[in-house]
Amino acid sequence: MKLQKVLEIALYVNNLEEAEKFYVGILGLEVIKRSTSIPARDLFLRCGDIMVLLFDPTQTKIDKGIVPTHGSIGQGHMAFGIAEADFYAWEKHLTENGIAIEKKAVWDKGTRSIYFRDPSGNSLECITENHWF
Repeated sequence: MKLQKVLEIALYVNNLEEAEKFYVGILGLEVIKRSTSIPARDLFLRCGDIMVLLFDPTQTKIDKGIVPTHGSIGQGHMAFGIAEADFYAWEKHLTENGIAIEKKAVWDKGTRSIYFRDPSGNSLECITENHWF
């Protein structure tokens, strides 16, 4: 018996509407489901074959039945794989959209990373593919 892969990752954001503008409008993720509750609880996005779940931590602490309560206050981290050929295009795209590049790194295998923050302060990274495998 073996776990096969990560299907979803969750980040906690201060403002779901602002987060949607960032993750969809700037990063290009696809909206799969928007919360219909008021106040909004979550936003489900797709990045390749992984789901990126964005939650309002004040709402996920409220027991709503089928899923256990959860939530986090503070910043998380997520890395997006990008093609080596797109590294500079992503750097330019982010800066042209007013996203500050926090750090850049070159790793032992020659892979490269760009670090930046979402509007809630979560640490995001674009890293050239094949870094781990």
